Amino acid sequence: MVGIPMDEQGMRMDCLADTLEQLCAEGRKPRFIYTLTTYQNPTGTCMPASRKRELIALAKRYDVPLVEDNCYGDVHFEGPVAPALFAMDQDATAPAQHVYIGSLSKIFAPGVRLGYLCAAEPLFSQITGQRFDAGSNTFAAAVLAEFYRDGIASHVGHTTPALIRKRDLLLDALVANLSDQCLWSRPAGGLFLWLRLPADTDLEALRQLTAARGFYYAPGRDFHVAGKDVPYLRLAFGHVPDELISEGVGILAECITRCRTSNAARGFDTLFD
Repeated sequence: MVGIPMDEQGMRMDCLADTLEQLCAEGRKPRFIYTLTTYQNPTGTCMPASRKRELIALAKRYDVPLVEDNCYGDVHFEGPVAPALFAMDQDATAPAQHVYIGSLSKIFAPGVRLGYLCAAEPLFSQITGQRFDAGSNTFAAAVLAEFYRDGIASHVGHTTPALIRKRDLLLDALVANLSDQCLWSRPAGGLFLWLRLPADTDLEALRQLTAARGFYYAPGRDFHVAGKDVPYLRLAFGHVPDELISEGVGILAECITRCRTSNAARGFDTLFD
């Protein structure tokens, strides 16, 4: 895997262009470009339409398929719904090189491990021809097909307000407890946010101390392409009871303060360098 740097609007197209050019010069054509353009995991960023058009153009220029994972796209809180890459590229003169992946586990129940993909031929048959499992869970698919017979909008309309409330509780708690030490994303959808820690934080000590207090998070290294221990963490709020969100962030703030080697200002003003 080759990682591409990000900023507040998702994958950086200048870095992607440089990487594709370098790989091309080395005779190493990528198998595909994988991206979550909407409420990206773990950062919660949402790629604007202008950058998506750049991404589509780069994929065509280098003849590399685009794999668009939109598993969080239906967990939408505010603002206009972002169009998918799959929907934006309507160029009938060029071969279809998109694979669109979706999931029902994020809007129905986590235990329903049921997803879907869309792709044009011959790409679709090439993908399905590589399956080596026992096939889809047809019973779960039948249940979900009946449940969503009239579409997903009504169900999502019932579940989304609870997630918005949880996100806002988390944001309020972070402002109250960590404004002087950390920065974080403000997701317009999805199930988590991305928090940047001061560089002088002892990350292993923080993990142990928070766990001892019953507070758990996903460390930044879990999402780094090379497993690097970066000063970030992901906070997932979808499953946490409301009353525990404020309490938990207070615990996190105390632990961060204890695990820093100084009380200096945080030293950064952006979520990404």
